[in-house]
Amino acid sequence: MPSGLSDLSIPTGWADLARLLHRWLIAQRWFGGKGRDEAASEIADTALLPGEDGGTDVLVVLLSVTYDDGAWEHYHLPLVADPDSPIGRVGRVSLGDATADQGGVRTLAAAATRDRTVATTMGSQLVGAPHGATAEPPCVLDGEARWLGAEQSNSAAVLGEQWFVKVFRRVEAGPNPDVELTAVLTEAGSTAVPHQAGALAWGGAAAVAPALVMVSHFETDAEDGWSQAVADAGAVAAGVAPPHGLVDGGADLGRLIAELHRVLADHLGTREIGHETLAGWAHAMTSQLDRVLELADGSTQPHVRAVVDAADELHSRFRGLCEIGSPGRSMRVHGDLHLGQLLRRADGAWLVLDFEGAPARPLGERRRPHSPLRDVAGMVRSFDYAATHAAASRGEADPPPVLRAWRDELVGGFTAAYDAAAPPRLLPPDPTAHRWLRSALVLDEAVYELGYELDNRPCWAAIPAGGILRVLAGEGAEMTS
Repeated sequence: MPSGLSDLSIPTGWADLARLLHRWLIAQRWFGGKGRDEAASEIADTALLPGEDGGTDVLVVLLSVTYDDGAWEHYHLPLVADPDSPIGRVGRVSLGDATADQGGVRTLAAAATRDRTVATTMGSQLVGAPHGATAEPPCVLDGEARWLGAEQSNSAAVLGEQWFVKVFRRVEAGPNPDVELTAVLTEAGSTAVPHQAGALAWGGAAAVAPALVMVSHFETDAEDGWSQAVADAGAVAAGVAPPHGLVDGGADLGRLIAELHRVLADHLGTREIGHETLAGWAHAMTSQLDRVLELADGSTQPHVRAVVDAADELHSRFRGLCEIGSPGRSMRVHGDLHLGQLLRRADGAWLVLDFEGAPARPLGERRRPHSPLRDVAGMVRSFDYAATHAAASRGEADPPPVLRAWRDELVGGFTAAYDAAAPPRLLPPDPTAHRWLRSALVLDEAVYELGYELDNRPCWAAIPAGGILRVLAGEGAEMTS
């Protein structure tokens, strides 16, 4: 154990460490407090993970960030000494991000896939467990690590082209939905997800405590669904054959999501959706709508202005949720399902990733049961995003007829297959109620997207705005299937 890391695990050395990590943290793309005034950071706890399986020692740091408005967040910052890409120096030790270090990644993966407990400085514990707590033999963590550079809220690496190592950055009280739900699906033998190999949690088992690391099997021959959809939509717009034949796989995806919902409902249970629940959903939707309309009011983009002008109709659509008589049942769902959360293998089989839910929503909301049609709505919006993105890349504000037909065929195949395969007890039995609930959820998802784009990528705001307007106009398969 390098003495520098050991010294930094003692609270007397934490003030300098906190200042260094604060400066580094606020510059990271996964830092969630951008645009807010952060008052200070302090070390909440640390733990030393000894290197094994060729790994190096890692100092796990939980950093507490306090904002001027009194709110606070915790971030997971695992560190190594003498790194190739240093964060900076504290005393005589040079520190770097363990997730960007070959040995550091191996140590974090080992901690998640070994059945052991490590004490923390402040009297808590890190609990590592292979999936099922008795998995034998332990994972063989050979090979080099390579890093994934896609925009995301966590850090990830592939180890030995066999294991996907995800390091969760923002730590919230309670179990991580990604770890929680993939564990259920793995134990059930579901083919819908890459099987989980283990997780490292802070303060207890991952079933009840926040996770720091998760390891799952890596799919070597799979490509993400968004890349395939963008390529196919671009080909359709150009009048050539789509390279991935995504439309042909839409029905397979619908059946897979239906089976995923069946497994989650069977293992985690369902709830009746009563009038109070519907009223709560309607209130949440209208509250979000009001926040987004306030943002949109400053835009000059024609589609965004048209959404502002349609405020009364949008409010009416969401209030109408309260009139649905038999809305089906609520259950644990993915909560942020879109093409970017899917992999498609070379044999055409689909896999679902990232069950954390929408990162901008609080953990309690992301773990709250909802209608399974929420995931269906997410996919409907994602198909529309791909078509509209392809049109925008050609300088067109809206998808031309050929892309609208491609999108509607994809949506129609997906939703028809889902409706046929999903357990009937989960869905509204009345077709009109089914369409009304799904269209409201599609609108809610599009409103969320509009707020995100206005905050982060204003030049993309016309994509969800156009989607909102098309649903209100009753255009396409998202309204009529």
